[in-house]
Amino acid sequence: MDYSRLGKRIGDYPAGSVGATLTQLFRRLALASVVALIILGVMSDEGIDLTRTGVASIVLGSLFGLHLAWRAVTARFGIRRIFLHENGVYATNLFGQQADAVTWDEVTGLREISGQSLVSNFYRLELHRHGSAPMALITIGFKRTLIEAVLHQMQNAGSPSR
Repeated sequence: MDYSRLGKRIGDYPAGSVGATLTQLFRRLALASVVALIILGVMSDEGIDLTRTGVASIVLGSLFGLHLAWRAVTARFGIRRIFLHENGVYATNLFGQQADAVTWDEVTGLREISGQSLVSNFYRLELHRHGSAPMALITIGFKRTLIEAVLHQMQNAGSPSR
């Protein structure tokens, strides 16, 4: 697709996937485990085992460091991103190449799905279009920033909403 048809870029957002959901779940469970380990160490009769809690804290810190590094690398190289434009949206794959794109005039309808739990949640917006499979925009996290931005742009462009 010719990117000039999409107009000016408004923003870019990280794209979600099954791997991102599992990583988020693992990170939150690791945090809960370390917090529980520290609380149990403080409450035990023998006192705090600094070796065990220190190692657990180092592992947790390295997991969060890897998470922050991955976020920086994906943003820098455009890996698994969703780019929002005035007249459409396109997504990139794991290699930073265009995976799918759609302009607002191609959209015939949309469907929004969300799933929330205590440890993981996601939002999915399917953009149905003429003669092609729907484009799914998936975002991981508690905030709906991508979904709200896409719906706002579609409303401004006069595309059909729900």
